[in-house]
Amino acid sequence: MQRRTVWLIFAVVLLAALGFWRQWQVLQPDALTLRGETMGTTYSVRIAGRPALSAERLQALLTERLGQVNASMSTWDPRSEISRINAAPADTPLRLGADLRIVLAAALALSRATDGAFDPTVGPLVNLWGFGPDRGSGEPLPGAVAEIQRRIGYRHAELEGDVLTKTREGLQIDLSAIAKGFGVDALARVLEANGIRDYVVEIGGDLVVRGHNPQGQPWGIGIERPDEAAPPGEALQAVVRLEAGALATSGTYRRFKRAQGGVRHHIIDPRTGYPTQPTLAEVTVYAPDCMTADGIATALMVLGVREGMAWVEARPGIEALFVEEGADRTLRRQFSSGFPALQPPQ
Repeated sequence: MQRRTVWLIFAVVLLAALGFWRQWQVLQPDALTLRGETMGTTYSVRIAGRPALSAERLQALLTERLGQVNASMSTWDPRSEISRINAAPADTPLRLGADLRIVLAAALALSRATDGAFDPTVGPLVNLWGFGPDRGSGEPLPGAVAEIQRRIGYRHAELEGDVLTKTREGLQIDLSAIAKGFGVDALARVLEANGIRDYVVEIGGDLVVRGHNPQGQPWGIGIERPDEAAPPGEALQAVVRLEAGALATSGTYRRFKRAQGGVRHHIIDPRTGYPTQPTLAEVTVYAPDCMTADGIATALMVLGVREGMAWVEARPGIEALFVEEGADRTLRRQFSSGFPALQPPQ
């Protein structure tokens, strides 16, 4: 998982639709809200009604589960499972724990489905452009980009069952673009295992929804408007009402830098080695689970509106909202045929 500043890219779906927050303020006796820190950002769990477990016990279970996910997939922890795998030499069979196997299998499947627009080995390119743990400096030379590209590639990560073999020396696995969604789903499974059926679980803006809010209505979820000048959560473009499913957003307007070549942001196209075009400011994905939504949101930012929309429409159960920014700073929204109905912010 990426470091704090990367996890804090708030080009995300936000829970802070004003109507949603008012519900929690007014109906506090009927609602339980748990919060904490994880993956360099924050998480929140909101439950309609009172669970059988005490808040303290439930918080402990959530904290324990998040610790397990971090111990498996944090690239910032040299003792984590993924750090040990990245340090291992090529052509060595590496047995994976259950969490890492699930997420890596999903990442590689998405890589194949998008012909490499999504690639869990892209981390060295992100570093080169100055957005990863080992930041580069300045605008990288084309030769440096080409050299790094020769060292990456999802096809060099071969997963058979729970055994990974890296077929290229120095290949690095980074699941930052999908692991946060897995963490959301993992917390939701903790709630379900304890009989909780009406909730919203959110990590850094990516979320999963089940059931109803304390008023017995679908949960109100705000979608942030791309606006680099506005604090996270202050500018909403729309609200959706959900009883089930997950939302995740990827965008360019929170994490970028200005260089001689123009505006450069953190979303790198693994196929070219260069940042994607900044005219596509944000993509929000609706999917059955948050891991799926999280990974696809990044992939669609790389694919772009035309190719990405066709990709989504060919996959039942997946929907997307694309937001492009024009030269005059106006925003244009395009959404797939089944995207949840948008409502004005309250």
